[in-house]
Amino acid sequence: MPEIETERLRLRPLGVGDLDAWHRQIFSDPKVTRYLPARKPIPREETVERLASHVESWQARGFGVWAVLEKPSNQLVGHSGFVTPEASDRIELIYALGRDWWGRGFATEAAAACLRHGFEILDFTEIAALAFRENEPSIHVMLKLGFVFEDVVPRFGVELVRYGVDADSFWASSHARQGATGR
Repeated sequence: MPEIETERLRLRPLGVGDLDAWHRQIFSDPKVTRYLPARKPIPREETVERLASHVESWQARGFGVWAVLEKPSNQLVGHSGFVTPEASDRIELIYALGRDWWGRGFATEAAAACLRHGFEILDFTEIAALAFRENEPSIHVMLKLGFVFEDVVPRFGVELVRYGVDADSFWASSHARQGATGR
């Protein structure tokens, strides 16, 4: 399974051992979950189901969602990677960080590493990303990475904004080639 290193982060496929830290960092914090589909904290049992789905994706498709770890501490700070939702026929980039890690550029660094892997290794031609309209920090990350607004789509009972990026637009972005090495 592929691992990616950036200047400050290590990305590796999410695994069973990540459950407690992943749930604590992402799914139990109302300030984080307000920007995720559930819009509120979710029980640990639901996190177990999500984790199983991501593990299955790696096995079935050869891609999925990485645990994002801060290198010096080796602490799980969030996730980033690719999903193929039933409601879409496109590959979608997702990312989320624990609140303590916001504002440090980690989301951009992790998402850029995933996009590099998607375009270089997996040969994706385009990648979409969705956000709640009010999630300005996430939209800002997308714009820095070359994404452009496409449309508004219904998902999870609400309307989300969808952005897309193709390989050429990503490689033209200022964050395309900064500090990642695949392993």
